[in-house]
Amino acid sequence: MIGKARLGGFNGIPGFQTLNVPGDPGAYIWGDPYYYVCAVALVIVFLLVTWLLRSSFGRIALGIRENEVRMGLMGYDVAARKTVMFAIGAAIAGLAGALFANWGEIVTPSLFSLGQSAEIIIWCIVGGLGTRIGPIIGAAGLAYLKFLLGQQSLIDNTLITGLILVLFVLFLPKGLAPAIAALFRVVFGRARRKPDARRMRRMRHG
Repeated sequence: MIGKARLGGFNGIPGFQTLNVPGDPGAYIWGDPYYYVCAVALVIVFLLVTWLLRSSFGRIALGIRENEVRMGLMGYDVAARKTVMFAIGAAIAGLAGALFANWGEIVTPSLFSLGQSAEIIIWCIVGGLGTRIGPIIGAAGLAYLKFLLGQQSLIDNTLITGLILVLFVLFLPKGLAPAIAALFRVVFGRARRKPDARRMRRMRHG
């Protein structure tokens, strides 16, 4: 214990109460309404991150990601901006952790294990690093796959997850989101080129 807080040791901290309804401490949000709360939080964070990346700060942050030394030579305070970006990422992670703790009603040391951390990295790699929608796709898809695999005991879930990671690293290193975007550009690009080619033929014959 630390003061009155029962840490629970290796067993973790159980007994989390679900999310309270604002203005009514006796009412709680759980079940389907809690899912919608998480969905709204996800959309809000997605929009805020999109706005941030499109701002001048976001463009400088992308420049730091591509070439940190060059941005420093251009006069930008790289260390301060990286600290701000780290704080923003930590705030988003803290929000996700709070929502997860309310959903699971327990926090254990296993949540900070290597396996859990690796699983989150795999979500991002499968969905697409450097994108905003990619990790969402990867997390949703792999979580659903994990749910399906959890209904059987023939194949180890960790083995399947590792196999998926290897396949994506070898054949789709950029992830699903960039691959889908490239496919759309190819398909719609051809659809646009065909009418243009027909117009050119008509103009020539005319």
